[in-house]
Amino acid sequence: MNTGVERRIDEQMTFQLDDNWHIVTLTRNDGEKFTNNSPQLYARLKGRSNQTVHVVIWGSYDFGKMYAYFIRSVDGFDPDPQANVAEQ
Repeated sequence: MNTGVERRIDEQMTFQLDDNWHIVTLTRNDGEKFTNNSPQLYARLKGRSNQTVHVVIWGSYDFGKMYAYFIRSVDGFDPDPQANVAEQ
């Protein structure tokens, strides 16, 4: 088994918005979730009727389990990397 492996995730994901905390949750088809609390990303997605976005994420894996991720792009928008919320 490998440690410290980085993998690129590049796919369509659904998103949900938490109006109380302005958190964006992105969900893969397999159910894996990624969370970001960037106010700019929340504002960009707030008025959308389509609940699917194109997402690029870099994930760091150790023994097959993701331990860190960096949301690089959501529909071409680069959210604040410090706004990623660990929920793994």
